[in-house]
Amino acid sequence: MSAQWTRVVACLQQALVLTDEQANGITPDTGSWELPEWDSLAHMRLLATLEGEFGISLTEDDVAELTSVGAILAALPQQ
Repeated sequence: MSAQWTRVVACLQQALVLTDEQANGITPDTGSWELPEWDSLAHMRLLATLEGEFGISLTEDDVAELTSVGAILAALPQQ
């Protein structure tokens, strides 16, 4: 896995308070609807965590669109 993938999964684990086992089960196809921990409050924590980790600013549109791991990966700058 790439360094960017590892960082995204770490952000998800931190923001959603996931166990290591849950984090290991995350794939690019994982969506918010698949993880009960990924509620609206956790979504906002996740966006803030991603902004801090990657040094980016997410827009209001991103709040609505970044509801899967694949969408998050696609929105991040390539490193």
